[in-house]
Amino acid sequence: MRGLTQPVVYWIAATIVTGCSSEPVQDSSQPETDGEAGTAAETGTDGFADSGSGSGNVPDGDGVVTDCSPALAELEELPLLLSETGLYAEPATKTVNAFAREFAPQFPLWTDGAAKRRWIYLPGCETIDTADMDFWSFPVGTRAWKEFVVASPTGDLLLETRIIIRTGPGEDDFLFGSYRWNDAEVDAALLIDGESDVRGTNHDIPDEQQCLECHGGGGDGWGGGGGGGWGDRDGGGTPSRFLGFGAIQLSHDGPGLQLQDLIDEQRLTASPSGHFSVPDGMSGTAARVLGNFHGNCGHCHNTSPDGLSDVDMDLFLSVEATTVEASGAYQTTVNVRSEDWQGGDRIAPGDPQGSEVFVRDADRGTGFSSDQMPPLGTEVADDAALADLEAWICALGPC
Repeated sequence: MRGLTQPVVYWIAATIVTGCSSEPVQDSSQPETDGEAGTAAETGTDGFADSGSGSGNVPDGDGVVTDCSPALAELEELPLLLSETGLYAEPATKTVNAFAREFAPQFPLWTDGAAKRRWIYLPGCETIDTADMDFWSFPVGTRAWKEFVVASPTGDLLLETRIIIRTGPGEDDFLFGSYRWNDAEVDAALLIDGESDVRGTNHDIPDEQQCLECHGGGGDGWGGGGGGGWGDRDGGGTPSRFLGFGAIQLSHDGPGLQLQDLIDEQRLTASPSGHFSVPDGMSGTAARVLGNFHGNCGHCHNTSPDGLSDVDMDLFLSVEATTVEASGAYQTTVNVRSEDWQGGDRIAPGDPQGSEVFVRDADRGTGFSSDQMPPLGTEVADDAALADLEAWICALGPC
């Protein structure tokens, strides 16, 4: 439930992002620092369509896509190497294809301060179904990538790049994968079972099941109304399966692909008039708290069919919430009794240490055996996000 302090940059290609999924947006040429398996397409081992890398997915100077031929062939299995997924025009120099468009969610997921970049690829002239402005549905063929770089005493280390691909129209028709970079950082290989403490850091690469626990889908007792899974929870994820690329996250004026760009390029089936505003208060502190909840907790705690159905807490920020008090986060936490934590309130005004959300956000124990939130992907608390949350709780009632 954290991660307000640093920017995140994403690249998306087809409809799914693999990875186990923020802060202000930074220059798109630099990674964000916060504070995501198989064979290539039948038309070629590199995952490209016969027409080559293609430029039809790239808008011209007026924001119009004139060539609707897909730049990438559809995949049914993940390639064994990242260089074969279509992200790079020149893998040797890590030159990204023009149709893989970099973006940065304004509220990135906190992953212990790792620097991240993200790209997305939308096939041809296909549009994103935004009939539900909160939970988008991406066209078949969409791909998204997320890259992780971690600082070390010897310099920055490029550790992994995750990918999500939408392969069909069904709710579980997605591929999730993580590619581990070799020590020379010349390519990354598909890693099926995950890895802990990659290259001597505290960064862990998730396995596929852990990806599903955040993104949803895959059947087998997780997402899509399934049962079982982590903590016997029912659900976890959002219908889009792609986290960090939506109406709220792209409503910013920073570098990278923005909501307004998608509107101008007619990429949305239902277009809003412009960016959405995040409910604010306390000179931005309340907005950051709601954004932190949205980016770090809302992918599980939401009211969609994929949300946690046995915990009636909604931390996903809807575009319809125009005030802090109207947000799901406020309505389902403030003065609301916890269902399974020490008998206290989820948010007790004036009492951070008596608030379940604050205590569990601050806790970093031993994974599932601890009370920490989020339960995956972080071993270090986000102090900046906690400071905002504490200030907000103390503004709700004197501390």
